[in-house]
Parts: sequence; structure tokens; C-alpha cells
Amino acid sequence: MTEAEVIASLKQHLMMKGWEDREKIKEILVDAHHSNMNSSYAKKLEPMSHIWINNQRPDVVCLFEQSNQPVIGAFEVKKSSDDWQKGLGQARHYKDGVHYSVLAFPGRKGKKADGLIRQADELGVGVWVYESKNWEIILPARKPQPQPWIMVNVLETVQGIHTANRIQLNSPINYLLVPFFRLLYSDLDVGKCLIEMRELKEGVATHAFKGAVGLGLVDSSGQLRPKGRSLAELMIALGFKDTTVLPLKGSQQRLKHFHEGLGTLAKIMFLDLPVVRLLTSVLEGLTSPINTIELAGLMVQKDHSLTHNTLFQISDQTIRKDFVPEDFNPSFVFKLKQNLWHAGILRFKAHHSSGKKGSIYQPQDDFWQLE
Repeated sequence: MTEAEVIASLKQHLMMKGWEDREKIKEILVDAHHSNMNSSYAKKLEPMSHIWINNQRPDVVCLFEQSNQPVIGAFEVKKSSDDWQKGLGQARHYKDGVHYSVLAFPGRKGKKADGLIRQADELGVGVWVYESKNWEIILPARKPQPQPWIMVNVLETVQGIHTANRIQLNSPINYLLVPFFRLLYSDLDVGKCLIEMRELKEGVATHAFKGAVGLGLVDSSGQLRPKGRSLAELMIALGFKDTTVLPLKGSQQRLKHFHEGLGTLAKIMFLDLPVVRLLTSVLEGLTSPINTIELAGLMVQKDHSLTHNTLFQISDQTIRKDFVPEDFNPSFVFKLKQNLWHAGILRFKAHHSSGKKGSIYQPQDDFWQLE
């Protein structure tokens, strides 16, 4: 088995069985190593990103809940049991940034397993073995005491990447409509409301719903969450009783200018996102605009991992100090900036070269400043 194949099997097991066959997995990120990205299993391994813990990257990071609290598990995966000593040393380092750390590999349990289990137990690292097409937990991971600042950074990166990946539309209005329709028409399917009342294409309606889930407005079954209910109630309080007074589909008018209240609701919706918090913390206090290259440099200094996995193309290369257009993810830059411009958070809309190929993006001419 290749390492990518082992990781694909582990990911499938986690999604089907949960953490140690108990807690349901909420999110999984696989390391964007070139061997994973170029393997025949690449599609099954997505989403792939970089999570750094003590200058090393675990092969798999997953998020689940215990006692209604977010919990992080990390895996060091090896393609055979022959490399267990190196893997155990790597898994040990992840304990500073996660709750559980596990060494996983395919193979048979033999005499060497006794020494492995003894050392792993001393380090508090779990051991999972893939044998006869099944994953077996031969040593549960002992819950470590992570350094809080490292753990919070990893948690926010996982959650931030997940949410950022769901921001696929250029305007906030359709995200706001998901909880609005759910509150007004609780007995109807939200997706059908978006298609029939908003006249959205099915794909756009799907993006709106997934975005609303990522933004914490509704859960995956479409039920209102507190944030979504509050925003929907505020829309009604502002006088929005149905879709007839909403911006027309495809309107290029800035949401803030269409209705100041809707713009403010969009601000509330976005400001607690990890990537937006990072962005605004960099722009706060600046008296003049900065371009995307300058912005990225400041963001990298504050949070290397989150910046790398949002503004930049995912690759196995270390971020350069001198950025070039091909380094950036222009599609995400465009969507993020358009949404924040519509909401009145940013002063400038996205540059005309963004949203396309990195080779034609002009980051030096794309300026950022808080409204």
C-alpha cells in the first residue's frame, strides 16, 4: 500500500465509524503533501491543507466533539510497520497542539508490537493498525494537555479553512436568505425556497445553503442555529417580510447601499470568521490602503497556517517572502473581498483581474482598506 492509500482508508474509517468508533467526525483535513496531491487517491483525500504543529505536519487532522466541546485528533501515518519508531517520534510532537495523537500503519501485530505499545503508552500516543481491511485500535491515545495557544491556532485553522471553502458566492444576500426562509417557511425546504422564490439555479442554491452552514446560520439539516435565527429576526424587524423588497437577483448594487441594515447584518455574519478576524486585525489602524502582496505579508506574520490555506494556492512549497501572482488563490480572494465589500467592511471591491487564473491576477493593484 502507498501512504496515500493508507490515509484514504483511515479517512473512510473515521467518517464511517467516528473517533475510536464513538464520536462522529465533523471535519477532516489531510496534509497537502505532494505525494497525496499527485496520487490516484487525491479526490478521496480532499480537502487537503497544511497544519503546522511544532514545525511538523501531521498526515491527518480531524475535529469532533466530546461533552459538547471541540476536540482535535492528529495522525501520523506510515505505509508499513517498519517505520514505526520514526512515526512514534513524530506523533509525540503533535501532542502540544491537539488533544489526541495517534500513530497509524498497516501490518500485522507481532513481537515488535510489544516494544511499540510500551513506548507509545509511555508517550501517551495511540496506535491504530490496518489489518485484513479493518482498522483496529491496539492502544487508545491518552488525552494530552495541549499548550492552549497552539491548540487554539490549530482549531481556528481547521474551522477557518472549512468555512472559507464554503464561501462560493460573491454577495452575502443569499446566505442571509437561508435562515430568513427557514424562519418564515419552517415547513418548506430551504433549497426549494431559494430556487422558486429567489429564482436561483440549483447549484447556486446549494452553495448558499452550504455557505450558511459554514457561517453557523443553520445546521447541516437546515435547522436554525442561534446566530441564524437572530439575523433572520432582525431582517423581519427591519421590514423584510418577503422577497419582493430584496435586491434583485444578479444586482450589482452594493448591499450596504441597497439597505444599510442588510449591510450591517452581513457585517455581523462575517466578522466572527477566523480569516476575517485575521484580516481586520491587520488592516485596523492603517491610514492608507495596502495591496494584496503587502496584506499577505502582514497576515503571514500573524497566522502563517490560516493565511497559507486561504489567500494562497495549496502546494507543498513553503510560502516565499517575495510573492508572485501565481502564489495566490484569486478565486478565494475575489469571493472574500466581494462579500466584505458588499457588507461595508472593506472600502474597495475586488480587482477585475481576481477570480480568474493566478497567472493573470494583479495582486500589486488589488487594494485593501477598512471602510
